[in-house]
Amino acid sequence: MSRAHARGVELEVSSVRLGWFSVQLRDTSLQLNNVPALQVQLDRVVVNVTPWLGLRGIELHGGEITLSGSPDALSDQLQAWRAAQQRATAEPSAPSRSRLAVSAEGVSLRWSGAEAGSAVQVDNGDPPNSGLDPTGPYYGIKEHADDHTIFVAGQAKNTWGDGDIDYVKALVDKFKGELCLDESRILATGFSMGGIMTLRVACNMADVFRAVAPMSCSLSAASCPAGGGHIAYWSSHGTNDTTINISNGRAARDEFAKRNGCSMDDPQPIGNDGCVAYQGCDEGYPVNWCEFEGIHEPPPFSGPEIWGFLSQF
Repeated sequence: MSRAHARGVELEVSSVRLGWFSVQLRDTSLQLNNVPALQVQLDRVVVNVTPWLGLRGIELHGGEITLSGSPDALSDQLQAWRAAQQRATAEPSAPSRSRLAVSAEGVSLRWSGAEAGSAVQVDNGDPPNSGLDPTGPYYGIKEHADDHTIFVAGQAKNTWGDGDIDYVKALVDKFKGELCLDESRILATGFSMGGIMTLRVACNMADVFRAVAPMSCSLSAASCPAGGGHIAYWSSHGTNDTTINISNGRAARDEFAKRNGCSMDDPQPIGNDGCVAYQGCDEGYPVNWCEFEGIHEPPPFSGPEIWGFLSQF
């Protein structure tokens, strides 16, 4: 096994094969220093060069690229790593005008997303993170519903994609066709990655969903087009969350308060300590927000608070 280090990059390969105009690296492990959330394990990497030893292209064959943690934390790490490499170079070279061809075959991209849990964990009430207390099935909501609600936990992929909203639409259509639903009372909730997905639903399907309750999440402008419709909104975030900083949850709250015509002045306490209701919202579209002393986890009061909010519709 050979190891190489270069400006914040650690490369480990089992064997190297030199060709006339290429170098093949077998069983390659790549790690960026100070970016623990990114792990790259590849079966083979082929580096193609020109006759003058200029880099022409890189081929990736087989293996897995794993991203872990939250997208915000990973983005922060990558930006910090890039800045560190720029500082380490006294005179950065001018950017090349030539294009570098990168191809990948049989390489899977996986988001470990351990914080988000699985559909089975949601249904069973198991804690999304090891060491956290369970909140009960569906974050403790189900025990308050008195069998008057149909609960569905969809198993998402390990990362987001363009087909996410199509998946939710297909899921809703499936149950519309198979069950007797009150289509005016379709609701969504989720935590962490599930909370981010809940926000995507709120942004893109406000004509289908009546209310949402995302927890510990962040809002992406790219997945939330401007001019979306009204949707009743409840959200929570731990003040000590280091996976997705609470500033992200506050920004998402502000966006939906704006959409619902709420005033950001003088929110009124409601329910548990740290929970407030914003005033002046358009009729039927309240915005409630709960900050609690906690880490990246659902609040201990998620069950009664969320059900109390959603069941009013």
